[in-house]
Amino acid sequence: MVDRRSALLWTEPYDAERVAARLTLEHEALRRALAGGRPQVSRQPLPWRPGPSAVLVHPIVDLSGKPVGALLGEIPLGASKLAGFLGDPRFGSAAVAALLDGEDEPLLASPRAERLLGRAPKSAFPSAGTTAMVAAGATRWLVARAQLRDVPWSVLIAEDDREAFASVQGLKVRLLLTGLVLGAAALLFSLLVLGRLVRPLEVLTEAARGVPDWDFARAVPDRAPGELGDLSRAFDAMRIALRTTLQGLRDSEERYRRSIDSANDGILAVDPTTLDILDANRKAGELARSASGDLIGAASSTSTPTTRGSADAISPRASPRPARGPCRRSTSQPPAEAGSPSASRPASSSMGRVGSSNSSAAI
Repeated sequence: MVDRRSALLWTEPYDAERVAARLTLEHEALRRALAGGRPQVSRQPLPWRPGPSAVLVHPIVDLSGKPVGALLGEIPLGASKLAGFLGDPRFGSAAVAALLDGEDEPLLASPRAERLLGRAPKSAFPSAGTTAMVAAGATRWLVARAQLRDVPWSVLIAEDDREAFASVQGLKVRLLLTGLVLGAAALLFSLLVLGRLVRPLEVLTEAARGVPDWDFARAVPDRAPGELGDLSRAFDAMRIALRTTLQGLRDSEERYRRSIDSANDGILAVDPTTLDILDANRKAGELARSASGDLIGAASSTSTPTTRGSADAISPRASPRPARGPCRRSTSQPPAEAGSPSASRPASSSMGRVGSSNSSAAI
């Protein structure tokens, strides 16, 4: 305790020698507190205490509000709990902490703080209540700063960015692994979908393409799931029915061809529009003295037999009404009588019959 002239009145622990001497304290924070009547904090230690310390000065005022003395308290920073807090390894192996005054000068710092405070400019430090990335040599530091409540000092905590973001890097690795796992799962699901849906559709499409080529032997997916399986079975049933129908048509056509080809009369199939011969049986070829295949494509009006005993001409232009008179006489047979079966057959524009050796007329 001091009076208004800064003379020492009391100490704790009590120092009788200093108190008796009325030692005058020359201290800048004490001078400001007595002049302004407001508490002050200073980093300047008391004259009898060496080393870094925090001196707190609180003025004593009378009833009129004028300072009549002051109470001074000193905290040796090197011996306080704050020093243990700054050196606590809980911040990490690459973390440092420091107590800075109002001019950013370190009051107290952890052992490794010189790596930051001695290499980084003061202007690079963040303001109170903020964080910043500060480069100090080859190391980048993540720096956070907090203001003390009653004094113009601040606490600075910094950590090497590699250690500070190690958890973030670990999170990135975990996210990458999670992405790979999800990608592999999506790929596996896609393969399953292709195997169970797309592949049966491709097989069914290929089987459908074979139908116009009369290929009914292509496999269809019989184990496809859901509606696709129903579609496959319906398509297979339709294909079997179509194959049966076509085979029946083929057999019927073959029987019809055999019947026509084995007939004793010459039979021609004629196009009613162009009068071209579309088909001829074996007997027609014999009567025309040529192969039956050679008659196909020729005009029916020009396909005239060249031998006696056969029909004189094959012409679809004959009258469609039954013949009333005798046909043209053949050199080997007598004329047919009117009303006979050979003379009363009607002519046709699409199918004609050439007379056989036993017949004497041509239609």
